[in-house]
Amino acid sequence: MIRPCLLSLFAVFALASCSSSNKASLPCPPIYILGEAGSLSRLAPGGNGVDFDAEIVKFNGSCAYNEKGANVEVSVTFQVAKGSANTSNKAEFSYFSGIPYYYPASDAKMLFPVSVSFKNETSVRFTDQTISIDIPIKGGEAIEKYEIFIGIQPTAEELSRRRQERGTK
Repeated sequence: MIRPCLLSLFAVFALASCSSSNKASLPCPPIYILGEAGSLSRLAPGGNGVDFDAEIVKFNGSCAYNEKGANVEVSVTFQVAKGSANTSNKAEFSYFSGIPYYYPASDAKMLFPVSVSFKNETSVRFTDQTISIDIPIKGGEAIEKYEIFIGIQPTAEELSRRRQERGTK
């Protein structure tokens, strides 16, 4: 089982470097792992044991500017461990990228499905395909307001369970 990590304490990682079409180095939008969404423990059907544990262990990103704004590319690395109740030898989940500044528009959040096969391993570490996020920037606008959050998407039941464990609604 993957130990819960302190991602929420380290969730304030911003991209350190960007590429730019002009000579001046322009900043990239900050990217954060959204607190508890940095890991997930999925129960087996019926709630009898752990199906798998998944955790975001790191991410890398870069950005480039063009006449329309910024293009941010992010790659996310996961550690996924097979739980004792996993009989399918696979784990399927989704992760997200979200830009709160766009909320409530539908493009404020994007989901990316992940499927892992365990074959002979009990734990798999992998980096998913790079995701590309276009951010239209108007003249003089600060890129910092376009914060990007990433995390593992819980099901409605998992979210409810987390809230009960925390004592919040």
